[in-house]
Amino acid sequence: MKSARSSRQAQRVLVLSMAPREFATRTRKAAKSYAELGPVIFLSLQGVGRTGKRVSPGVTQEGNVRFHAVRVRNPRTRSGLLTVAWNVAFSYVPALMRMAHRALKSPAAVVHVTGTALAPLALLHKWRHGSHIVLDVNERPGSSGNSGSAFGIAARLEPLTLRILRRQAEIVTVVCRGHADILERHYGFRDIQVVVNGPLRSWAGNFAAPSQSPQERLRIVTIGTVFEHRAFEMMIDAASMAVDSGARLNLDIYGSGSDEYVNTLRARIERNRATDIISLHGPLDNSRVAETYRRGHIGLALYEPSQDNNDSLSNKLLEVVSSGRPVLAGNLTENRRFIEKYDVGILVDVNVESLCAELIKLAQEKPSTEWAAHCFEVGQAELVWEQNFEAVLTRVRSSTVTAARG
Repeated sequence: MKSARSSRQAQRVLVLSMAPREFATRTRKAAKSYAELGPVIFLSLQGVGRTGKRVSPGVTQEGNVRFHAVRVRNPRTRSGLLTVAWNVAFSYVPALMRMAHRALKSPAAVVHVTGTALAPLALLHKWRHGSHIVLDVNERPGSSGNSGSAFGIAARLEPLTLRILRRQAEIVTVVCRGHADILERHYGFRDIQVVVNGPLRSWAGNFAAPSQSPQERLRIVTIGTVFEHRAFEMMIDAASMAVDSGARLNLDIYGSGSDEYVNTLRARIERNRATDIISLHGPLDNSRVAETYRRGHIGLALYEPSQDNNDSLSNKLLEVVSSGRPVLAGNLTENRRFIEKYDVGILVDVNVESLCAELIKLAQEKPSTEWAAHCFEVGQAELVWEQNFEAVLTRVRSSTVTAARG
């Protein structure tokens, strides 16, 4: 009886995420991949951050994965230290205690944790159940984060957490080679797996050529969380300036954000008298992302260099390329490595003047069908999630077999 119970535990994976599955793209894909091995519990909060992205608390089953969203009291969205203190004390600490209770009642051979904020819970699970830790460092290691939020506190503790996890995590994954270099150089990690955050194999669909009609405006598309430090203000000003200079273009912005911030962007668009060329569409279901990019000519992956954690290889950039469109991306280190290697986009300094100049050039000569097809081919060959995550599954299979024999 004990042997059978140990065998079942050896096949089970617990996935820990701050964000619920609807907004945790990378972690959700990991959970679906683990489901090939056996039952998976995806444990998260029902919502996190000040963007207003929340789901209903409770449990849902999807195939071999059980998703459990833990109830969180609505956080306050105003800025300031008092708001941060209130959110920590009355929203996140109680929710994290409920999450810990549920996690420690869920034996598993493997606990996969995204980021370091939940790393203490993964360590407790290892102590309680002897589980193997898979640590996914999904942003630039040791970055400062957003000091104006509750999770800026966790970011400040990340260097210490990483040093502790160096000896406790059996598998460490990162989104790009540059982040692996940081973990090796500054924190002493040695065995790191780069898992590019590309979409699932079925996500991209079929290639569709962009319109080359000279009468059609250049259509620029950006899809993702609408949040500070992602150059939305600059892009609105640059698009308005480009149109004033004679460029013919449209900018479509999809994504959820806090009402306060979205309203500031809407007011900026109105001040620029650009409501006929710039549209804020709100959130978009993941199943429609690829086709929405393909309605345009080029996608955006703009992050302001003032935030060091913005220097990463975002899933936004990879989704643009995988859908079959080139990307206009900020000239940051990881973007530059990727775009120069694969020739899938244009690098630009993230300021209004540089963005305006690039938009004018693109409006005069839209990205070609051949370039779009090349981007799609790169996505199919290099960016498919399943082939990038296979090395992790191989390691996990080995560890669970060993646990079952033990």
